[in-house]
Amino acid sequence: IGTTIMRQRVATTIPTENMRKLYWDHELETQAQKLASSCLYEHDSPTIQGKNDVGQTIWQTITTNRESSSKGTMKFKEQIDEWYKEGLKYKGATTEDVRHFTQLVWADSYKVGCGFSYFKKKDKNGKDEHYIKYYVCNYAPKGNKPTESPYRRGNGCNHHHLTPTQDTQGLCSTKNQYDLTCN
Repeated sequence: IGTTIMRQRVATTIPTENMRKLYWDHELETQAQKLASSCLYEHDSPTIQGKNDVGQTIWQTITTNRESSSKGTMKFKEQIDEWYKEGLKYKGATTEDVRHFTQLVWADSYKVGCGFSYFKKKDKNGKDEHYIKYYVCNYAPKGNKPTESPYRRGNGCNHHHLTPTQDTQGLCSTKNQYDLTCN
């Protein structure tokens, strides 16, 4: 999905010295899909993987028009673009109105997994049906720590035990890729 592209855009524009490349994580994806399939629009990040070191972005779009496909169309790139646009309001602090953006570009987060659901639901009066697209992305380790910035400004990745990635300009990776999966 477009999360790596958005992070690369920030890392090459600013530039940053610690923006890590995101890697897809199937366990985070499974948990995100579980929440999306529940149709409950609420964060559940404290219970993901039995720990609270996972961040989460959720969003839903609601319409009264049914799409031609019975399952709707998953448009993650467009949704991630919307989260990224919150960055126009970013003034250096992680505030409520930019939390999707700051989690998306949180430099220490290096794993991501997302889920999606499309469903119909009646309004509060039980009359009109609404069609809902529900997007969930989980990130590890979590970002949006109140006293920290999402990334550090600077040149290169040669600090913080990081090295430049070979395939993604401006993004960093751990010096030993195999450490990502070892416990």
